[in-house]
Amino acid sequence: MERLEHMLMFTFALKGEVTTMCDRCLGDLVIPVEGEEHLCVRFSDTETTDDEDVVVMPESAFEIDLAQWLYEYVAVRIPMQHIHPDGECDPEVTKYIVDEDEIESKKNDDEIDPRWEALKKLK
Repeated sequence: MERLEHMLMFTFALKGEVTTMCDRCLGDLVIPVEGEEHLCVRFSDTETTDDEDVVVMPESAFEIDLAQWLYEYVAVRIPMQHIHPDGECDPEVTKYIVDEDEIESKKNDDEIDPRWEALKKLK
């Protein structure tokens, strides 16, 4: 933290792991998290800002809760899909997963769309 006359400049260095549940097999998945974020806290009784990296607090404030910002900094580094790399999911669970592409290809092998059949007759 760097303290200036009317503002505080925070620099957060993030490094660690987040344990969450795999979307495919429901097993534990460890995701590495690393990065750096900056937050500026300005003290002003009148000024407002739309910048998400700048927080405006009244000049009479003497403490700030950084928990929400730290949570968000970690959360944006976690991928949308929480899936083990190929071959690392629990085989007891994945044996029940049906591949949508396999179902579609079997369906296509059995049925031929009549529009395609009509196009074949044009040769």
